[in-house]
Amino acid sequence: AGQDVNARAADVTAGKQLAVGAGRDINLIAGVESGSARDEMYYKTRGFLSSKTTHTIKSGDWEQAQGSTFTGDTAVLMAGRDLNVAGSNVGAQKDLVLSGGRDVNIVAGENASDSYDYKMVKKSGFGALGGLSFGTRQQTDWVDGKKVFHTASTVGSVEGNVLINA
Repeated sequence: AGQDVNARAADVTAGKQLAVGAGRDINLIAGVESGSARDEMYYKTRGFLSSKTTHTIKSGDWEQAQGSTFTGDTAVLMAGRDLNVAGSNVGAQKDLVLSGGRDVNIVAGENASDSYDYKMVKKSGFGALGGLSFGTRQQTDWVDGKKVFHTASTVGSVEGNVLINA
């Protein structure tokens, strides 16, 4: 390419030699698969002179890196400036060459999950406050959490040499 080669969540395979060249940058980056789920329940039970109300919410969102994969019997990737591999894989059966005129960056892809749990319990009537009592008691708990973890990039050869040059 005269300027850039950009691949996001791409699979490129050559039976013999894989050759990728760019006048400026080669960017092999992960795409993002995402999803979410939510479950909510509300129920009320009644007893003799008392009642109990429960409300729960569980929800979660996630994002997962879907890496690019470039493979060949031999593979040569040459960039005039930067060669960037993020959360992706570059491999060869024999020799593998990665070359950047300025930088070669091999970094992990990022995954994230976010969860929220909520529970409210309200008791009313006889015994709600414990023992021989009459009244209302409400307890609310929630947890909100975010996790970030990484998917490694892999660069390698099965039988040959690996040359990384910047």
